[in-house]
This record gives sequence, structure tokens and C-alpha cells, in this order.
Amino acid sequence: MISEQCAYYEHPERVATLLRKISNQIIKRCRDQINIKDLLEGNVEQCMIDLEDSIYCTVEWNKIYMKMEKMTHIYGQRKWNYGEGSSIFAQIDAFRQRCYDLKEICEGQLQFARKGSDAQMPIFGGTKGVEIINLLEENKVRFKKHLDKIKNTKEDKILDIKSTKWHDDYNAFKAGMRDLDNMYDTIINQAFESISTVEQGVEMLEAFDFLAKRRNIKASVQKKSHLVLSLFKKEVEKANAEYDSMAKKDKSEFVQLTHGKHSGMALWVRSLIHRLDKLKDAIDKLYFVDYSIKKPYLDKFDSVHHTLKHYYLQKQKFPEWRDEIKEHDVAGLENKLNQPLLHRAHEQIETFKTKNLEKYKLKKGQLESNFDKYLMRVIIETQGWEKIAGHTGLSIPAHVTEFVKGKKDQLRIHREFVMLVVREYNQILDDMEDANFNTDIKKLLQEHLEETNNVINHAVTRIKFSNKNVLEKTIRDCLRSCDKLSKTLKMFKENTTAIYEICNKISREKFIDLDKKHVMDLNTFERNQIKCGEKVKENLSLMFDEIRQILSKTYTHFYL
Repeated sequence: MISEQCAYYEHPERVATLLRKISNQIIKRCRDQINIKDLLEGNVEQCMIDLEDSIYCTVEWNKIYMKMEKMTHIYGQRKWNYGEGSSIFAQIDAFRQRCYDLKEICEGQLQFARKGSDAQMPIFGGTKGVEIINLLEENKVRFKKHLDKIKNTKEDKILDIKSTKWHDDYNAFKAGMRDLDNMYDTIINQAFESISTVEQGVEMLEAFDFLAKRRNIKASVQKKSHLVLSLFKKEVEKANAEYDSMAKKDKSEFVQLTHGKHSGMALWVRSLIHRLDKLKDAIDKLYFVDYSIKKPYLDKFDSVHHTLKHYYLQKQKFPEWRDEIKEHDVAGLENKLNQPLLHRAHEQIETFKTKNLEKYKLKKGQLESNFDKYLMRVIIETQGWEKIAGHTGLSIPAHVTEFVKGKKDQLRIHREFVMLVVREYNQILDDMEDANFNTDIKKLLQEHLEETNNVINHAVTRIKFSNKNVLEKTIRDCLRSCDKLSKTLKMFKENTTAIYEICNKISREKFIDLDKKHVMDLNTFERNQIKCGEKVKENLSLMFDEIRQILSKTYTHFYL
């Protein structure tokens, strides 16, 4: 409008001068807004906002001019051609570049000096946590040295686009920043060398993503996300391989001894599902990783997870177990309790069908709990199905649930009491098989064993699990008798060992005193031997008295 209506601006040089003055005024306003102290020492984040606003102003000024230039070519009588290639916008372009340079300094402050509002150092776990923090602190010190060169420049020269010294200082600073980027990348690589689990990897990624402010550092963190996702994929494939192995091999080897045959498989599959869900929850925390990167790994997870869920919800063996227990009502289950507490093995029995478990073989004469094995399976299976019934909608037969809920705690206590007797008594029999005990000693101990057997036989033949009133008293009597016999056996072993040690001392006594280093006459030699004999006689007398006292205690315990 000015160039069209005002005769003064008919000349292009005068219009160019006006545009140049507008550019200078924009630069002046922007310089006034930018606080150099914030850049170097103060609020770096506010300084970045001011720099971005200044960059936006210069870009918009260029757009406005280019729009008006097109308008003059279409409607105006005097066409403008002051855009690209002219000197009008040279200063505004140089100022914009300076703002970009200062913005990179701000990014360095946020990245290496941690001057932002979220400047707190995250916690790095693992064995290399302290080492990582120390390396980051060293980077901070190096950055400060590079920044000091910028600080030495006068503040008014930093935004002065005509200052030539700035380019030398900034190029040196930029080269230092590249070195710091490489060092930071090395720190990230070292940190991930010790990562072995998905959870550790996610925590490390979160920590470095929190610290990452510069584009190069963010790219390095994104690359490490592939490592963590690969660990996630391996865990998913491992779970899938375990499930496939279960489907092909004997399923019993995957079930814990404390779980039921049928419900144990469902619980094992549920444990795989929970394991994968936990890993998936960890991966979901990687919100800063692009979904397109995570998608192939999540697709693999969904496939395996669906297979496990299908077995857990539809292919488990609950119908088989339900049909099996339909034959027994509450009265039938109650009848399983009408059998003696204990059973004595009449021949050697293998308790577990597993190699290298010789010590678990039940020897002849030893005891085992006589709790009905079918009833035990019913209780274990019911407890197992109750754990997963809420997730799968299974309906456990009411009579089984009523029986187990009403009696499981009491029966568990009774079984544990019975097992106390079993372990104590069987340990006594094992101790009596000691190789150091000859036949006479075993006969001596056998008399005491018969006393204990008389008490225990009452539980073997008469007392049943259904006899609530007398069961606990019988168990206490058995434990009291076993404890008495165990103390007797322990005392006998300790006294026998003590006598053996004294006998070893006697065997080491020297009855002749010989001194090979000195020559002596016959009378001196005889006197030395008399003294040695008296000393040995005194020692033997003391050791003999000690043996006699030990034997007296043993005799008193056995016969009085």
C-alpha cells in the first residue's frame, strides 16, 4: 500500500530500506526478550521458549513478506523483488541461525548440566549403577569446561550477529558437544551390557529417556529399545517352548508335588500367563517407544498368550476330575478317615520314583502316615480348582467344597502332627543303624525301642483320623516316647565318642622318655624314666576315672 500510494516510496531502494528497518526492529525486540543470564546460569527452559518465539517471529516475517511479494506481482503496479538473494533478509536470517545456535547451548545445559526443572538424577540399579552416575557426572564437568568458553564472551556480543569471534567460539563448543554425545552413547552402551531381564531393561530405558534432551541421545535410547524388546521376545518364546514341551511329554513332571494331577496343570499354565502378563506390563511402560517398533513383538505375545488362555479356560482337566469325584458323597469322604494314623513298612519301599534319592526309601520297620491318599488328592485338587474358579467360571461340586472347607485345616494339623512322629521315629531307626554299633549295643538299645513301639503300636492299630478326641493325646504320647528314646540314643553316642577320644589319648601317651640330643649316664637315665612313669601313671589314673564316670552315667541311665 505504501509503495502504491506514497510517491516517496516509488523508488525500490527506499522500499528496501524500509523493509530492512522493519527486520532490524524485529531483531531488536527479540534481543530484548532473550535473557543471556538465563541461557548461561538461570532458567534455561524459559530461555529456550524465548528463543523459539524469536525463531517463530523471524519465520513469520519471511512468510508475510513472501505473501505480499506475490500480491504485488498479481495486483500491483510496482512489483517487489526483495526476497531470496537480496540483502534485506540477510540479517534476519543470520539472527535466526544465532537463535538456533543458542538453542543448542540450552539443550546442552539440559542434557549434560541438568539445569532443567526435572534435573534430579534418576536411580540406576544393578552392579553398574554407581559407575553410570559417576560417568554422567564426569560428562557434566567436561560440559562446564566447554561452556566456560562461551561465558567468557561478552553478553552483548553473544546476540550480536556482526561479531565474527562468536563463530570461532561456537564452532569449538559444537565440536565439544559432538564428543560429549559420543561419550554419552558409550555410557548408554555400557549400562545395557549388564541387562539380563526385561524389567531391568525397562527401568534403564525409562531412566535414560528421562535424561535424554538432545536428538542424538534420544536416538541412542530408541536403539536400545530393540534390545529390551528382544529380551521380551525371548521370554515369550521360552514360555511357548515350555508349553509345547508340556503338550508333548509327560505332564506330571511340570506339576509341583504340592499340586494336584489335574488342577496342577491349570495352575502351571496360569503361572506362565501371569509371568507373561508381568512382562507385558513392563513393556507397556515404554510409552516413549514408537508403537510401530513394538508391534511385531506384541503380536508374538498375543499369539502365545491366546494359546495359553485357550488351554487355561477350555482345555484343562476339570471335567475329568469332576466325573471322578461324583462317585463319593460326603459320607464316602468321611469314611476315608476311618483308618489308623500310622502304617509300618514290612519291607523296603521307594517313596519317590526318582533316581539319586536313596535316602527317601522307606526301610523295613519305619513308619509312614496312613492318611488316605485318595482323600489327600481330593483336598489338594479342590484347593487348586478354588484358586482358578473365579477366573474360569468353574463350578466345584457342593458336597466336596463343604467337606474340604469344613475339615481341611483340622486335617492338615492332624497330618502334620502325625508326620512329626514319623520323622522322629524314622530318624531314631536310622541312627540305630550306625555302623559303629555292634550287635550287643543294638540289643541293648532294642529294649528301649520296644518301650517306644508299645506306645506307637496303639496309633498303628487302634487310633484313627476320625477319633478327634483322643488323636492329639495319642500323638503327644508318641512324641514324648520318641523324644525320650532320642535323648537316650544321643547320650549313648556322646558317651561312646567321649570314651573313644580318651582311649586315643591313652594310645598317644609316652611310657619312655628319650632325649636324643643329650648324652647321660645310666643313673640319670633311670631317674628320668622313673619320673616319666609316675607322670604317665598319674595321667592314666585320671583318664581311667573319667571313663569310669562316663560308664557309670550310661549304666545309671539304662538300668536304674
